[in-house]
Amino acid sequence: MAWDQERYLTELRELHHRRVYLILFLGLAMMVGFSLLDYIIAPSYFFLFLGYRALACCLGMVLLLANYYDRRRRWFRELGLLAYILAGLVALLMIRKMGGSLSPYYVGLIVVMTIYTALAPLTPLQTLGSGFLLISAYLLTVLNGFGGESAEFSEVFSNFFFLFCFSCIAATQSHTETSGRKEELRLRLEKEQAAQALEQEALRLEEEVRRRTAQQRRSEQRYQVLFNSLVDDVVLVNPQGVLLRANEAFLRHFGRGVIDGHRTLFALLPPESQGDLREALQGMLKGEEECAPCQLPLLHQGGQRMFMEIKGAVLRRRQEVVGVQLILRDIQVRLQLEKVLLRSLETIRQTEEAAILALAKLAEYREGRSGRHLERIREYCRILASQLARDSVYGRQLSPGFVKDLYQASILHDIGKVAVPDTLLRKSTPLTELERDTIRQHTVAGGEVIKEMEAEGHGSSFLTIAKKIACFHHEDWDGLGYPHGLSGEDIPLEARILAVAYAYEVRTAGKKDDREAYRATLEWLQQASGSRFDPVIIRALMACEQEMAQYQESGDETEQGVAFPGKPQRSG
Repeated sequence: MAWDQERYLTELRELHHRRVYLILFLGLAMMVGFSLLDYIIAPSYFFLFLGYRALACCLGMVLLLANYYDRRRRWFRELGLLAYILAGLVALLMIRKMGGSLSPYYVGLIVVMTIYTALAPLTPLQTLGSGFLLISAYLLTVLNGFGGESAEFSEVFSNFFFLFCFSCIAATQSHTETSGRKEELRLRLEKEQAAQALEQEALRLEEEVRRRTAQQRRSEQRYQVLFNSLVDDVVLVNPQGVLLRANEAFLRHFGRGVIDGHRTLFALLPPESQGDLREALQGMLKGEEECAPCQLPLLHQGGQRMFMEIKGAVLRRRQEVVGVQLILRDIQVRLQLEKVLLRSLETIRQTEEAAILALAKLAEYREGRSGRHLERIREYCRILASQLARDSVYGRQLSPGFVKDLYQASILHDIGKVAVPDTLLRKSTPLTELERDTIRQHTVAGGEVIKEMEAEGHGSSFLTIAKKIACFHHEDWDGLGYPHGLSGEDIPLEARILAVAYAYEVRTAGKKDDREAYRATLEWLQQASGSRFDPVIIRALMACEQEMAQYQESGDETEQGVAFPGKPQRSG
């Protein structure tokens, strides 16, 4: 697969354009939040600094509007860099006002650098350049009023050292993310090429089947006129099924002795198929001029089974039945072609399912998970949905097709986490509220991604279910979930099923042999019934939990004992 540089740059421009919004929003939030810090550590400069921040916020709003109206994606880099420089200037002004090197506001430069380098999809060189630009501006600011004291020099050097180290770390992260984006695009290109190849193969097979079918149809027209040709087996039987006459093809297949001794055609069929042929003959004799084609196995003279399509017509003379003429056609080739086509279609289906699972596992990999977390999630959803289908409350909503789509769609529940920075997904220390809000946006991002796929898929029921799951699987029955705070049956049923299956999975993963922990999990789920989860679904889980327990694994490495990532923990 050749590398598509133009497509990579197009996607990078679109990503950078969207990230500029995040950079500006976070910058505005930082300006507002730091006002509280000014009030505490620099009350004498509070109103002056407030003026700086107000001016910066106004300019930030202008940049937001400029980014919004940048329809052709031509100024996103400049707008992001301007926001970066603007925030840095505000921090440098406050540093200068508060004593230069002795000002604690140099930490604000690290915050500015963090926001810009973590969100903007920069190359390592661009990251280093932006970092050195801010470091240089800092040095010019503090050295302008430098007094030469040893303590002051130590403070300047310490701040410079930390800023330099962070700039190098950010450049390393940029290199990793750039490599990851290129690898992800390469894998998508390979997947698209494989899908195109499979589609072409399926079209070729369909064309071959159509050609063969049309050929057989033309042959049938000739066979209706030439009953005694050697192409098909032709046989005449009396109303009791006794063989009266046969053409050479029939005799070649079943032996010339079948006509002698008044043998019946039923004797050439396996016992389990004789009733089907007798019923077809009786239907013709009762008034039907022709019997509908039927496919039955006949025993070849070598003892092998030969699948044949049997068509017939009643022969009459002066309104009396003379016999029934049957045309027997070998359909082995057609059956083989049908098997080939079915295998090809099954291969395409399996490839699509594997691609969906691989895409979902990509989000898992970025979060640092391993194991068969997704496979268990979809099995639990299938079991729960099947149990609910037998319930009078939700039974009408859960058709077999819905359950099948839910089974595949469930693994895409966290696909939106591909839009969450790795630094948050893999963070080992407690998350701040702002970081939690960022992670919670994975539901909105996942819904938007699948919504775009749904538009391309022209109303796919599978994608519709996947979209609802991705967007609403963190909503709670009592309305305390996110992103929209839905409650009760306003939450889509598929999302409610996924929420229970997910909670069951993360609390039982790796605890197959720990019965005490397993019982504690069931008790927790029952306590959360009516608050976090749909009580009807919890009852269904209790009814089928033994079946679900069969899919647990010991020592699995997936996350354990976690309620929902990014969701505030609640008692009970």
